[in-house]
Amino acid sequence: MMAGCSSSDAQQCPPCCQPVTVSCLGGHTEQTVQCHAAQDFSCGQPCGRVLQCGKHHCQKECHRAGPETCSSCSLACDGVCHSGHACPLPCHAGDCPPCEEPLRLACHCGKTTVELPCHEHLLATEAGTLGQRLCCEKPCHKQLPLCGHPCRSSCHEGNCQGTATCREVVTVFCRCKSKRESWTCGGVQEALVARGLHPGYSEASKPRLLDCDDSCLQKRRKDRHEGRGNEGREGGAEGAEFPMEGLSQRALPREGRDAAGRSQTRKLTREERRIAAEKREAEKKRRAMYSRIWRRFLKSLPVVLGLILGFILFRLLAGSS
Repeated sequence: MMAGCSSSDAQQCPPCCQPVTVSCLGGHTEQTVQCHAAQDFSCGQPCGRVLQCGKHHCQKECHRAGPETCSSCSLACDGVCHSGHACPLPCHAGDCPPCEEPLRLACHCGKTTVELPCHEHLLATEAGTLGQRLCCEKPCHKQLPLCGHPCRSSCHEGNCQGTATCREVVTVFCRCKSKRESWTCGGVQEALVARGLHPGYSEASKPRLLDCDDSCLQKRRKDRHEGRGNEGREGGAEGAEFPMEGLSQRALPREGRDAAGRSQTRKLTREERRIAAEKREAEKKRRAMYSRIWRRFLKSLPVVLGLILGFILFRLLAGSS
């Protein structure tokens, strides 16, 4: 109805045919119609108004605007956390809540899986305390680098510390293995360092760190007397890799004198024993060769004697004729 047309006039006048422009309910399109036919209409397009979440738009068909005419957002929130986890809530206004997605991480010793919520992992990383959160508090049990014993500390970050204070009990020997004592592993390493050696060792090497004394010499003499000296000499050769500065002067064999000052034959060195063994082997081969020659001679002796006797008889018979 045109502006200015009164109700009384409308009853008396014919329908107004003046063209007017009418917008759809959502304000998307406009139509030009006669005044008497003008009315609200829906263009059929999606509404498109921004919903209360502030992120999505109304997808209902074009409708009249109003505080509750658009439906609430039913889509999933498209927010993601720093680790890429999607927000589990429906679409909402404001920031997403802290991510509670569990993260499973290996502890420092590798025996346990530590579970942390995603947002706690982020906070610990930013605060520099993530390493503490990944300690499972169980024994570490990693092999210590110098001795190979298991680390007895609780699960910890970084390299195992306190190698020099390892409390494992180790058996140490004197150079001839006659004496033995129980030491802590840390004490063995300190003794090796004090002698200018690398502190790394293995129990298979049987550290020889004790000083030999008179009892060692007496035992070795007794072993030689009973025919068991080889084991002691081999043990001394194995211990050559360990320093001998700690051996007492009385324990060291001296040329021509024993521990009590009595005269005795000087002990052969390893090289001298090797040369003597080679000479004995050469003499044995020479005697074997002579023995073979002698046996062959004895085997051929009857033939030789027969030839000689035949020659003599032949000369005798030739002379008599």
